[in-house]
Amino acid sequence: MTDVNKLTLSDDKLAKLCQSLGLSRSDLETFLRSNPDLSLDELEAMACMAEKQQSLNEHLVKTFEANMEVFKEHYPALYEQFKDYKPERSFEFFVSDDNIANIQFLDNNDIFYKSSRVEDICKAQYEEVKEKLDNVCLHYDLQVDKFGQIHLRYFNEAISIMNDNNVNGYTFKVTDTNFIPHLIMFGCGLGYPLDYIYNDFSVANLLVLEPTADVFYASLYTYDWKKLILDNKAQMRSIEFFVGRTDIYNEWYDYYREKGEFLAACRCTFVHYVNAQMQPLIDLYNEKFYIYTSALGIFDDNMFGMSHAAHNLKEHYPLAIYDSTVGDEYKHVPVFVVGNGPSIDNDIAFLRRYQDKAVIIACGSALDTLYNAGIQADIYVATERMGYISQTLEIFKDTGYLDNILCIGTNILHPSVLKHFKKVMLFDKAGEYFREGLVLNGCHSFKKWASLPYINPLVGNAGLATAVTLGFKQIYMFGMDNGKVINAKNEHSQYSDLYGKRYALNEKSPIAGKEIILKGNFGSDVVSNQLYKTATDTFERLMLSNADDKELVCYNCSDGALISKTVPMHSCDINLLHNDNIDKDKLIDHILKDMTFVVDMTQSDLTNVFHKEEYNKISSSIIRFFAQPCQNRFELIMLLSSISSVLNNLRQSPFTVISQTINSATQYFFILLTTVLCARGDDKEALPIANKILERYIYFLQDSQYVFDMLPDYLESDHVRMLGYRLGLDHDNSKAPENIKAFVLIDSDKLKNKKEAFKKRYE
Repeated sequence: MTDVNKLTLSDDKLAKLCQSLGLSRSDLETFLRSNPDLSLDELEAMACMAEKQQSLNEHLVKTFEANMEVFKEHYPALYEQFKDYKPERSFEFFVSDDNIANIQFLDNNDIFYKSSRVEDICKAQYEEVKEKLDNVCLHYDLQVDKFGQIHLRYFNEAISIMNDNNVNGYTFKVTDTNFIPHLIMFGCGLGYPLDYIYNDFSVANLLVLEPTADVFYASLYTYDWKKLILDNKAQMRSIEFFVGRTDIYNEWYDYYREKGEFLAACRCTFVHYVNAQMQPLIDLYNEKFYIYTSALGIFDDNMFGMSHAAHNLKEHYPLAIYDSTVGDEYKHVPVFVVGNGPSIDNDIAFLRRYQDKAVIIACGSALDTLYNAGIQADIYVATERMGYISQTLEIFKDTGYLDNILCIGTNILHPSVLKHFKKVMLFDKAGEYFREGLVLNGCHSFKKWASLPYINPLVGNAGLATAVTLGFKQIYMFGMDNGKVINAKNEHSQYSDLYGKRYALNEKSPIAGKEIILKGNFGSDVVSNQLYKTATDTFERLMLSNADDKELVCYNCSDGALISKTVPMHSCDINLLHNDNIDKDKLIDHILKDMTFVVDMTQSDLTNVFHKEEYNKISSSIIRFFAQPCQNRFELIMLLSSISSVLNNLRQSPFTVISQTINSATQYFFILLTTVLCARGDDKEALPIANKILERYIYFLQDSQYVFDMLPDYLESDHVRMLGYRLGLDHDNSKAPENIKAFVLIDSDKLKNKKEAFKKRYE
């Protein structure tokens, strides 16, 4: 027996305490003498805690090794990131009162889970959130089809099926179905919430966003990722990770291209914790996430665009050269990018006064306003592929106003639009794929063809993108309102004939979306909508993508929505009086001579791009995927994701045109299917409705083969005649609408009202 500080310990007890505490006998005796008030119970509690810590340490090491083994096989990039990882903030693991690992950061002693019972706090959070979890799905009303589009015929039939079965709304409680097609987890922490989620719900696609690499590194020790990953692999479920970053806009986009954009439209979110690193991700989700599903593309639009591009190339229009700019002589001349928003009326006098001292870029219908105000535009920018744009240019017939204007557009412009101009320069439209199809099929001369990015959704976006891409550094925006200040009457300039009494076009776009209030450029609130909000976001993304260009400055002189990364400025604060007049003819000649090239386009080039036989094979193979009905919603959702992945994998192949043409429509139908699966609690209810929608999707694919064979002559408006004035084919329970007509924007009688002769004004 040994007596130390009134504690009588047997040799066995002393040896056991030494082993538990990791101390020698003499060290333990020294420790006890220095702590004379320590009781035996306290000493045994310390020994018990030390044993737990030792056991924890051994478990942590084994867990880490097992996790790294599975990450090496299935997530090699993460394995490389963490195999020799050194935390930015040092931390220690410790055992909580419920024997669960927690971590403490040593720089400020901050504890990650701020509770002595980690399991309790994680379980309590989950139970609180569980009943609030929603699958949030995009909701579509019946679409207006002004142009005669196969896509919209079957999409509207599918929406009608949903309406007939009372599949309404856009949020659906997860607990009603116990099914989550796509879970976005903001922070995995040490991994503990995952088991609760997977025990209660069938999660098809999990995306883990963990911006704090140190925390994810700690989870490799604390959580059995190996089991979760292997279980999910065995059940064909998907898990992906974005770790250690907050600037994931592009990575998020790539994720949905691979898994299917339909997942972005039908999602559930779980926020495990919030800190300074997590908040930017949550802000990105709240403010920008809608962009991932805002421009999926419509099959017929793609068909029109490719046909227009083919015809425009055969006309040998000059094509913009990649990375070619106006150069030092012109880059600092002022450029006025003019939209047709109502605030342009405030700046007409300024534009008149300085029109010879700046390059004036007219965006779409702003050309009409500038003409009527006595201002000569130098560049006209258009982006829409529909033929009605040509009608808005017919009003200038016999005026000579367009003769010296350089029309800058993209390859998808309707050929009839370009016929109005003597000077034309075409960019490839970024996000389309005709140029990529040419290059991937051996037409390598198109590699140097420049793409014009950030040009959707409005022509004003294209105007600013044109100015920036041409290399101008001193840019001023006018009439780029993206809405109207509160109490303003009109959405366009009062100088506009197109939106005035003469032609009386509808001011509001049918795809404007819900009305919202945005912060104004000069402080006043602006009445806007989702379409304008998207345009504002695109302006910001364009400027952000050029943030490293310290010479580039964009002044926003519009009394409309605030656009970050631009400088608000009233025109009355701008003085160009001492600037020299610009030789506009010389500048435009320089652009056309030194910044463009021309390529001969052969019929065989077109044949190689479209691969019509392969289109039929690929679309038919998708139809065969659905020949055997799925037995449950999980099986169907994974099939949709698999098809999306197959189409995505073809994007970098010679079949890129096929891939993206099919996929654009496919994702819309998959969104409707997923919505049905989230809206019905029982597979026996959900699958029959889903199968009816699948039937419409199959009809669409069958009709698409018939239409695809008409390339490259499927020009918008002309396509109505090619279809025999019937919108597609007949099917057992879906008859083709007949007597469809080409869209007319301005009645021929109104087009007789020609403009008066142009008079340039400076006052």
